[in-house]
Amino acid sequence: MEHVERQDEREAELRADADQLEQQGDEMDEQGERLSGQIDETREDFERKKESPEVPGLQEEAGFSPDADSRIEASGQPGDVQDDDDE
Repeated sequence: MEHVERQDEREAELRADADQLEQQGDEMDEQGERLSGQIDETREDFERKKESPEVPGLQEEAGFSPDADSRIEASGQPGDVQDDDDE
């Protein structure tokens, strides 16, 4: 009888742990969705500012891309960065 009681207690503990993990997973999903929304908002804000003459320095210049370093030489190799001193 004692063995059955301990087994029931252990099963209850495992169910509680599983419920807690499920709740944590739901919270992480919500946080991920909020973060994704913030990233989208930031990207849209950057694009608006990039097009605005009121925000100097963000307008696209020849060869500038927010996703790439304009100092990378034509070879396109990440290690081939041209320093301003090299010019």
